[in-house]
Amino acid sequence: MFSGEFLLAYVIFAVVLTMVLLLWTNTTGNINAAEEMYDMERLAVDVSEKLMKTPGFPEDWTTADVMSVGLVNDSGDMDPEKVMGFVALMGNETNYEDNKHLLGIRLYEFYFYLENLSGSVVSVNGTPCVTGKSPVNETGRFTMKRAGVFNNTVVRSVLTVWR
Repeated sequence: MFSGEFLLAYVIFAVVLTMVLLLWTNTTGNINAAEEMYDMERLAVDVSEKLMKTPGFPEDWTTADVMSVGLVNDSGDMDPEKVMGFVALMGNETNYEDNKHLLGIRLYEFYFYLENLSGSVVSVNGTPCVTGKSPVNETGRFTMKRAGVFNNTVVRSVLTVWR
């Protein structure tokens, strides 16, 4: 019953099964990573649109009554008070964790800043327009840049969504 042919067939079967399992694991890992990147990309586009194209809700929101964050005023320019309110709203670790749901961000983290066209961070009264958590990994993130007008100057908003 236990012959050399049986042993050879068993070894071949074990090698083929091992290769199939390794390929399966590798393929599902690649699919999951691609789905996560797609989800981060979609989220970054949605949040960037919300911040740069809506006034938020209520339209004259403050950090005390905000239900949806938007950074523009009636004319479509970025409102310095709303930008600084957003920076304050997400300013420290506790505020960040308590309020990131206002952007619709669930499983991910975000980092937001405004830069001028030369790449320097924009400041208002000495306070840099930067908020969120700075990304710690190089691979699991997506960055979205949008142009806008802030204090009669063209700026870029940079939003990075990361895991």
